Amino acid sequence: MPPGGESTGVALEDCAMLARILKLYSSSIQASPNLALQAYEAMRAPHVLNAYKKAVARWQGTREIGWLQYRLQFVGFKIFLQWFAGKPNESFAYNVYQAEIPEAKGQET
Repeated sequence: MPPGGESTGVALEDCAMLARILKLYSSSIQASPNLALQAYEAMRAPHVLNAYKKAVARWQGTREIGWLQYRLQFVGFKIFLQWFAGKPNESFAYNVYQAEIPEAKGQET
């Protein structure tokens, strides 16, 4: 991903989600680790792809701007942050610890 800090956040979310899935699927992993990895991929792929698309759009939008436009965006961003302080958007509202993980087929809980 282009620089912006998204990669670090996504990597940490990946670690947390993989740990949760491995714990949930622990009884079926010995039989087939592919079930846990498929569940992990199904859970994370849409979120990661969405974050990547947003990062690329931001990166492409700011690559070829002039000095004045950059300064206006910088000031506008500060105003935006003050205006929306305390109001999480969809990117920050996502919580891997609260995401529902599908049960493994044939696994009893």
